[in-house]
Amino acid sequence: ATFEERQTILPSGKDRRGVACLLFSGQVQEEEYLAIGGARGIIDIYQVFQEEEFPVIESTKATDPGRHRGGIVSIDVSVSPPGFLQTSCKEGMVVVWGPLPTLRRETAKDLVRDIQWATQTAKVGWAVQGVLPRGETDLSSIRALTRTLKTGASQILATAD
Repeated sequence: ATFEERQTILPSGKDRRGVACLLFSGQVQEEEYLAIGGARGIIDIYQVFQEEEFPVIESTKATDPGRHRGGIVSIDVSVSPPGFLQTSCKEGMVVVWGPLPTLRRETAKDLVRDIQWATQTAKVGWAVQGVLPRGETDLSSIRALTRTLKTGASQILATAD
């Protein structure tokens, strides 16, 4: 859309200054979702409709067990199984949620281990081991990170530091 055609799709009460990252899920069970990670560690899931306000359908709360303690810095989506989200926060915590449209924290180790991610922007996790030099724990030295979408041994990881 051109600048003139843009429109606000989030509810008017949403504090846009607190938005830290965004991710469209792609098709999940014939629906599409927008995940918004907030600077206060809150995640909101909106159902995507064409040309109308997106309704919030799920949200983490400040009191939820296992929620992030710092601002959300990345959101990634899975391809297999579809509809899972991986979020990370400034504190270096990674949480797997889903499947969409729920924001239930997934803790089953065998499921979490085998998830194939369509995106990888979290600075911590199995797929990005070795990004930081041994013994270094300051994630702020990595400004951005992404990985090629193909699966297997030929993946390429790019970082900006």
